[in-house]
Amino acid sequence: MVLADVAGVATDLRLRSRRVLAAIVAIALALNVANALCIIAGANTDRTRFWLLALERTPATWLSAAVLAATAAAAWAVGHGRRDARTWNAVAGILLVLSVDEVATLHERLAAIPGVPGVGSRGWAGAGLLLVAVVAVRLGRWALDLDRRLRGALIAGAALFVAGAVGFEVLAGDHQSAHGSDTTYWTLSTVEEDLELLGVVVVLGALLDVLAQRGEPLRLAIDR
Repeated sequence: MVLADVAGVATDLRLRSRRVLAAIVAIALALNVANALCIIAGANTDRTRFWLLALERTPATWLSAAVLAATAAAAWAVGHGRRDARTWNAVAGILLVLSVDEVATLHERLAAIPGVPGVGSRGWAGAGLLLVAVVAVRLGRWALDLDRRLRGALIAGAALFVAGAVGFEVLAGDHQSAHGSDTTYWTLSTVEEDLELLGVVVVLGALLDVLAQRGEPLRLAIDR
């Protein structure tokens, strides 16, 4: 009876997790459709700029910030009570900083760091890659010791996020410098934003699965 109840709780948690992820994907798809229509209609006009994924303080910005904040909370919850809780708290802190950065664009201030060259037209990208390298070195061994599925999700999510936030950001910036804000620029910027969000969603999905699986020992402890 107890085992059946526990299995039902775990299944219910997984279903809720899938619904959350499905809602995020549905909203992201709707925003991408609006973004595409705006690019076709003439990007960055008074009527269209509110729906462009590449611009700040738009629905896409707030969606990304909210998903990053939710992922930070999930990382903290996963680490709660574990021996490596400090590391999980650090991961949660990094995600929370990224959430704030989505709205406040703090990363652009990295260009002011002396002695660190930029990448292409983005002066902050060099310092950004340096920070990525530092985080990878500090957390790499810890990540390799995680469960295979969780480890894969964290690495894949981080790779997707960096590819968008740095790789396609630089590509879009360089194209804009050479050709202006044409359709190709807006397309590259769209890919950038989508890769960032996809990376975070991959990590969030893995963390929610961990929390759903953890429902079994937590429920058994209560029943006892």
